[in-house]
Amino acid sequence: MRAELAGKFELYPNQISQWKQEFIAGSEQVFEPGKGTPTSPPETGQVSEAEAKELYAKIGQLEMERDFLKKKLSQVGPAEVKRSLVDRAVPLPVRRQCGLLSVSRGSVYYAPLGAI
Repeated sequence: MRAELAGKFELYPNQISQWKQEFIAGSEQVFEPGKGTPTSPPETGQVSEAEAKELYAKIGQLEMERDFLKKKLSQVGPAEVKRSLVDRAVPLPVRRQCGLLSVSRGSVYYAPLGAI
């Protein structure tokens, strides 16, 4: 279940586990009188309108850059070149790398019988 959610929302399974543990640890406070509603807004997640505007602009720019690179990468050449760009050592999941490179994930893991 955790792996399915991680794949669906492009998260690491550990992040989902951490959120679950945090929820379980603090969920009982919701049912205590006077503790269900915070007296002050939480510091995390509070963004001013100017910051939100800046963040949306940055997201738009990154999406345009990603789309541009994805289009140009599709014109690069043979699939062997694209497969060689997948790096298992970086924090970006192999599934996401393959999606960005338009490469079959199975072809990245495939090893001919003589190569084993």
